[in-house]
Amino acid sequence: MYINKYYFWQLVPNDEDDEKFVDCAIAAGADYLVTNDRHFNHLKTLDFPKINIVNEDEFRVIYEKQFGMV
Repeated sequence: MYINKYYFWQLVPNDEDDEKFVDCAIAAGADYLVTNDRHFNHLKTLDFPKINIVNEDEFRVIYEKQFGMV
């Protein structure tokens, strides 16, 4: 899937190269942004735009609960 992003949120000030991932997650309406990068942790405190930031282990648990064991 190709996502066009029309707005640049600038929500990752400590690592500008990571901005594209947040912008695309918002534009795509993603349920989760899965990352082990600590630069994304401050996004967990934002009320808007709400982005569910989870690490790989947390996502595995979510996936297994929803779809069963992998």
